[in-house]
Amino acid sequence: MTEKFFLIALFFLSILLFAAINRHGKKHDLRTQADYYIPFWPIFVIPYVALYPYVGYSGFILFITPYALQAYLAVAIAMFTALAVWYLYPSKMHRPHVRQHGVLERMIYEIYRVNPHANAFPSAHVFTVFITAHYMSMAFP
Repeated sequence: MTEKFFLIALFFLSILLFAAINRHGKKHDLRTQADYYIPFWPIFVIPYVALYPYVGYSGFILFITPYALQAYLAVAIAMFTALAVWYLYPSKMHRPHVRQHGVLERMIYEIYRVNPHANAFPSAHVFTVFITAHYMSMAFP
């Protein structure tokens, strides 16, 4: 039981370190020529925002399963590995201009305002969702 709480504490420590690393100076732009051809669709903010309650809910539900320790450890390892990459090779992804003409664009504007375009690779959103989905599928086949 104490191992679970220790790993949860490590997760919150990694969030604090993430915030500190986000203030890093120069960042490498990961934009490619292909990025200029990808259209911007505000509707895709919905799955992006939905991942936060999904990961929180999954982390809470996994706590009562035998897979909790493995899941928390996997997230901790992934997060600290990502922190090392973000520190050694800080990166950014270009974000399109948002006009705030509707609810979805206002949501995107707020996300951009509080979450700078830093640490684009590796994506904490992607690896956290994959890890939680993997362990949720093992706990509830």
